[in-house]
Amino acid sequence: MAKDLVHLLEEESLPEEMYRQIGAMIAQMHQAGVNHTDLNIHNILLDADQKVWIIDFDKCARQRGDSWHQDNLSRLKRSFHKELERRSIHWQEGDWSALLQGYEDTKRALARD
Repeated sequence: MAKDLVHLLEEESLPEEMYRQIGAMIAQMHQAGVNHTDLNIHNILLDADQKVWIIDFDKCARQRGDSWHQDNLSRLKRSFHKELERRSIHWQEGDWSALLQGYEDTKRALARD
């Protein structure tokens, strides 16, 4: 059974590696040209095997270029901040840095392929 990040972070913090995996999954989605206009921590799930899933693509579209990538990431970061205030989730700015590291590492690796 998968749980969204909100519920997981209400219980405990996640290891840095998990944030890197989340960032990697977002980079793969962006590489495929998928603009997830509602990317937030309710739409990112982890299953029992610690696999990352991104859900809720009903308002999404394929899009060329990369000018919209930062908008997706900014929306996600606002979601972390919103839930930090609302629910006191176990999250800190360093976790965001790990997510971005996974994102950038994967983006570079995909560009080489």
